[in-house]
Amino acid sequence: MSIERARQYFSRFQMENRMMEFDTSSATVELAAKAVGCEPARIAKTLSFKVDDRAVLIVTAGDAKIDNPKYKAQFHVKAKMLTPPRRWRIWWDMRWEGFAPLGSRRMWMCIWMFP
Repeated sequence: MSIERARQYFSRFQMENRMMEFDTSSATVELAAKAVGCEPARIAKTLSFKVDDRAVLIVTAGDAKIDNPKYKAQFHVKAKMLTPPRRWRIWWDMRWEGFAPLGSRRMWMCIWMFP
């Protein structure tokens, strides 16, 4: 998602001024936490998985790991992350790092948030 599309999405909720942009990279949880000045657990990360012909995005705390038994119970398949980056580009037509799923136009995508 471009920064402009993210800003447009958040403007619907009068939150566009709460977005932060950094001079340094925030592509990983660790880099984002350092840029913001918080602990990694306070950063939301998006993990992408393939389930049948669909992408499933899971947004979770930066320090969280996927609980494989919970994942399998929910989706009825073993967790298989979308890799390498070129597969991501084919499915999403976006860069690998720095992606936020908010406001995505992809109708076949599911977003799940695990605590």
